Formats: sequence, structure tokens, C-alpha cells
Amino acid sequence: MNTSENDTDTDGGLSDAQNFTTVPEGTEPSLNLLVDNIAIERTCKNEENDSLDDVVIVAHEAENVTINENAESVIDAVTVAHEAENVTINENAESVISELNDEKEICTIVLDCDRVGEEDETYAIKHGYSEEIVQLLPSELPEHECIDLDSMNVMHNNFFREKSENEENKIDNSTNENGSHELELDITKQSEELESRVCSSNEDSITDPDKCFEARWITTNNKTYNFCIPSSNVHRLIDINHAGSSIFDMLPEELIVKIFSFLTTEELCLHAAPVCRKWRSISHDHSLWKSLDFSVNPLLSSLNFLWVIRRAPLLQRLIVSGRACLTHPEVAIFTECCQFLEDIDFGFCNNLSCEMIRTVSDNCTHLKRINVEGCEKVDYRCSGYLARCCELTHINLSHCTAICDRSVSLISRKLPNLLSINLDGIDSITDSAVDVIVSQHCEHLQEIELDGAEISDIGIQHLSLCKQLKCLELSFAECLTDQALEYIQELKNLEVLRLRKGYDLSDEAISKLFKTGSLSKLQCLNLSECSRITDEVVLDIVQACGVTLKDLSLSWCWSITDKGLISIVDHCCNMENLDLLGIDKIRGDCLDRIPEEMSKLKYLDLRQCNRIVDSLIVDVVRRKPDLKVLNYYGEEFVHNLQGKV
Repeated sequence: MNTSENDTDTDGGLSDAQNFTTVPEGTEPSLNLLVDNIAIERTCKNEENDSLDDVVIVAHEAENVTINENAESVIDAVTVAHEAENVTINENAESVISELNDEKEICTIVLDCDRVGEEDETYAIKHGYSEEIVQLLPSELPEHECIDLDSMNVMHNNFFREKSENEENKIDNSTNENGSHELELDITKQSEELESRVCSSNEDSITDPDKCFEARWITTNNKTYNFCIPSSNVHRLIDINHAGSSIFDMLPEELIVKIFSFLTTEELCLHAAPVCRKWRSISHDHSLWKSLDFSVNPLLSSLNFLWVIRRAPLLQRLIVSGRACLTHPEVAIFTECCQFLEDIDFGFCNNLSCEMIRTVSDNCTHLKRINVEGCEKVDYRCSGYLARCCELTHINLSHCTAICDRSVSLISRKLPNLLSINLDGIDSITDSAVDVIVSQHCEHLQEIELDGAEISDIGIQHLSLCKQLKCLELSFAECLTDQALEYIQELKNLEVLRLRKGYDLSDEAISKLFKTGSLSKLQCLNLSECSRITDEVVLDIVQACGVTLKDLSLSWCWSITDKGLISIVDHCCNMENLDLLGIDKIRGDCLDRIPEEMSKLKYLDLRQCNRIVDSLIVDVVRRKPDLKVLNYYGEEFVHNLQGKV
């Protein structure tokens, strides 16, 4: 970085400025320089009223930024150091800020610096709005502070004036529901307002260096901050906008990364990265590569697979389900490179071995979810390695036919935080395994899926102790009786209930289950092949939870007629998926009310419903373009872009 050989020692200048270029002699008082990535705007001291200088220093990617020792006596400074390697703030800076607060609004911000001061490795945010000095750690740094003022040419000290009446001159650090800070810039409206104000102003006021135009910064929690753009920069903003470039190009990379975070990996690669070099570089930001799905290309070569993995050291979720060529070296490499993995999906990777699972348990210390569905080699030995992942909360062992009660007992005892377990497709799981699961996790278990072939009323009785259970699914309820439904009444937080093939469940017991009102939170209900369900049972179901139901499956419930279907249309206004497969007694005349009465419906299965004519389906789909319907033969009826069905 260049330094000046002669120090500026005037009342209105900067003395001992050893680490940045000073103002050359003979220049005008109002000066804007850009030397070695240091932008300086300097205004001389007013001799008449003895007011303080206004000096703004914006350092972007600078090696050294130092506020000189005499700053407190001569300047009112706003300093922003962005991605600087070394930033030193004068020891007296805090007292200077306090002294000047009575007269000026002052803000000193240091962002993204490797080092602040001599010992502190923290981000310092010093707000001049009050005498309070705020010190924040990197994890607490609000994202809305990270704005590149250099790119927006904000060269005045009266920026970020808060407009909210509820806060007293402090920048809001509140977060959204996910704990992250989000913002949106009202750039387009801002540009239009600036243009309007420029056009309505006379030429003298536009060129007046003391004239500023107010721009707005709106956060997602509807907080509004105003900052001033000098009149000399207004035309630059408008000219860029009219020249075909976007104001988007002026945003700092931090904001663009935040915007790109809403894109999928596929969208980043296919649509964002090819736009320009800048977007390509931003698309490779590690923070955007936290989830990868290789299931769409299960035959991808190891070389390409690992090349992509290399770009994602912050990877948290990895899906390799169906990968036919998965090897142990691949597993070893991605588990070692991606130390932050929390979710791995190995579903139907037939060559997944115990050695691979052992490697996962050794390297993935933060693993919370794992799916080994359909992996035939997963057995009791593998369950021992899975039990080493002590932070696991969700485990999917569906259709791992080598798993037995003993394996489930081991996993249940070794994983203290288990919230969800899927044992569907394993017909050897019995009531004893359910008993162990409940004894270890009854206070916090939320989801359980069972094959049900060997599950009786006793198993359901055990599960009735899990008061936090939200999802209970049995693929085969053949061993259940009406007594099991009385136990299910105790589960008042259920949102998902699946009891397929409940041949011995009477219509009276099912009606009683819903009439009690204990399942008022139910969102997904599957009673397929419960052949005793009648129109009266359907009415009791929809009256109890029709408003909350989003998915309903009554396939092969042959006793249901149009009367039951009318009850569904009348009460299920929030329904999204409806499965009526094999109900051959319905004519479906009431289906023409779907566009008005069931506006959220997206999928309707009418296969094997031989009395429903295609002309009715065509009319409904034409009036509700987002609906997909399967007719008797399984043919899809959808609304295309040309407005045809």
C-alpha cells in the first residue's frame, strides 16, 4: 500500500496518516480519492464556527487501515473496513465517539477482518448513536450490518438513521423464525424516487456537495433504515440503471450469496453460474453447497462424484440413494472432507457394507439423520456401528430385512436422542422391540413406522405411552382389533395415522375413535383396505378433523358411496391429496364442486372407479388447472400450457 512521505498537519487534515494515502496538496477541500483500494472524502474545517471535519474512509480489501492518533481533535469519522487483513482502531476512539455524540452521529464498523486491534479476534461494532459500545462475536454479527458501503459510494457520516418509532436510535438485531437475518433492498423503488427527485430539482441543488438524497433499506421484519447518498452519486445510480445494467450489480456479494441461497444446486449450476464470471464465482461459494442430491444420476463416475464433493466442505445433507457403484473409498473421502454432515441418505444402495457404515460412524460426529432403506447387507453388526452415532435423532431402517428385534433393542438403548425410527417392511419386528423403544424414548419419541405383521394390540398399548407421538404408521394392521383403537385415542398429538389392511376394525370402533375429538390435529389419514368403513364413518371422520386434513386415502373401501364423497367435498376445504382407488360405487357427480369447495386439492386418484366418466374429469381439470387426476385406467389428466386437458 502506498504511503505519503509528508504528513498533513493542518487543522482540517489528517496527521500521521502512515497507513493510507493522504490528500495531495493543492486539491480542493471536497475531494474523493480512490488509491490502493482506499476511498477518502475530505472536507476542510469551517474556520468561522470552528466545526469539526467530516472525513469518511472506506477500506475495501486493504492490507492495513489505521485511524491516526490525532483523530479525536480534528475529525468526525465514519470508518468501514471490509475484508481488511489488519485493522487498528486508536485507543482513544471510544472516548472520541462519546465526546462527539452530542454533536454528530458517528458509527465505526469493522467487518470481516482477520484481526481487530492487537489481541481481539472479534468483530467490533461501535454505534455512535449513544455512549454504549457494543462488542459482538462473529456468530452474533447481524447480516444486515454487512453492507459494502464502498460499492454504494455512501460517503457521509449520517447513514443508517433508523426510522422506527419503537426503537431509540439503535440498529435492530432481531432475527426471523429460523434464527437468521434476512433483508430485502427496495432498490427499484429507491431508484425511481431518486430519479423523480433529481428531475424535480434544479441543477444547482443537484451539484451541491452538501445536498443528499435519502435511500431506504427494508429488513424482512419491516424495519426501515434510511441512509443518505450524496447528490454527486445520484446520477451514477440512475445512469447505471438506464444503461441496461441492474442495481443488482451494485449489491455486495454477501447479499447476492443470501439471494442465491434460495436456489437449488441444480438452479445454481444450470441457470446462475453461466450468467457471468461474477455469478459463477459467487455460485461456488461454499455456503451455498450445503445439500447435494446425487440420486438423479446414480451412475455418476467416482471422479465426477468426488470432484463435486470437493467443492462442498460445508456440506450438511448428502443424498446418494440408488447409487449402484458406491465404494468404500468414496465414503471415506466424503466423510473426511465434509466434517459437518448431519444427514446422509444411502437408500437402496445395495452394496452398502458394514465397513462403510463404520467409516461413517467414525468420521461423522455430527450426524443426526441416516437412511439405509432397502440396504440388504445392513444387519445386527451394522446396527452396532449405527449406535455409535450418539447424536442420531432420525434413523430409517425400512426394508432392511436382516434387522431383527435384537438390532432394534441395541439401537434404542444406545441412541438417547431418538425422535424417529422407520421399521416398515421388516415383518420380523414384534411387540417386544416396540416395548424397548417405548421404555427408552417414551418422553420424546415423535415418529414410528412399523410393518405391523407381528404387531398386536399390546404393541399399540406400549405406544400409547408416547404422548409426544405425532406419526404412527402400520402397513399391515391385520393383527389389530377394536381395542387398539381405544389405545390410539390416548395419542392426542397425532398428525399422521396410517392403519392399512385393518380388516378386523369395526365401523363402530372407527367412528368412536374420531367422535372423541382426540384426533383433531390429524393432517394425514390412511385407512386403505379397511373394508368396514361406511358413509357414516366417513362423515364422522371429516366432522372431527376435516378442516385440518390434507391427505386422505380410502382406497379399496368398497362400502363408500356418493354420500360419503359428498361429505368429503363439504368438509375438507384444505385437502391436497385424495385417494379413492377402487371405490366402484361412486359416480362422482359432486366432483364438479371441487374447484370451488376444495381449492387446494392437487391430486385425485380415481383408478378403478368405473362409474366416473372421463368427461367429468376433463371439465374439473379445465376449471382447476393445478389439479392432477388419474382416471379408471390410470391415465393422467392435467392442464397443459395451451389450456387443454
